Amino acid sequence: ETVVEQPFTHSIDLQGTIKSEDEMMLSPKMPGNVTKVLIKVGDQVKAGQVIAYMDDAIMKQSMSQVQTQLDFARQNFEKLDRLWKQGIGTEVQLLGAKTQVEAVERQMATMVEQNSGNTVRAPRAGTIDEVYAKVGMPASPGMPMAKLVTKSGLKVVADIAEGYSGKVRRGNQVILVFGSFYSKQE
Repeated sequence: ETVVEQPFTHSIDLQGTIKSEDEMMLSPKMPGNVTKVLIKVGDQVKAGQVIAYMDDAIMKQSMSQVQTQLDFARQNFEKLDRLWKQGIGTEVQLLGAKTQVEAVERQMATMVEQNSGNTVRAPRAGTIDEVYAKVGMPASPGMPMAKLVTKSGLKVVADIAEGYSGKVRRGNQVILVFGSFYSKQE
């Protein structure tokens, strides 16, 4: 072949990772064991979508006991109210029964709110990047069950060997390869 002067292009291969500047760890509000995981890596989730369930058997049992107390308190109040309207009983008894109903209703509302913590939801839309939770494993508040990322602020991060660090400059052409997908970027 005839030697011809032409531009020489040198390239280096690097492995990098895609990072999101907008990511969050998802964790339960209540401690317990994971009973169901509804997501996998790569899933798109919507804000409020259920991603996992925690064991709520003990909470439901407690709620059942409080519901029994509430039913009794309501029946007692209704009886005292009927008697009061007939001129039987004291106002203090009636007010005590009413206060008891209100107190148990507040207790039940608190328990319902606590039990909702056994359902783990995505606080906003995004993509599941990692799933740490497995059925049967214990989980607690602050303990990550999954990582949620959004498409905003995505970047590719790669370490460059020290020998090349002076040769790589802003504006150099970069070819990104994702599996069998190629993307040329400046």
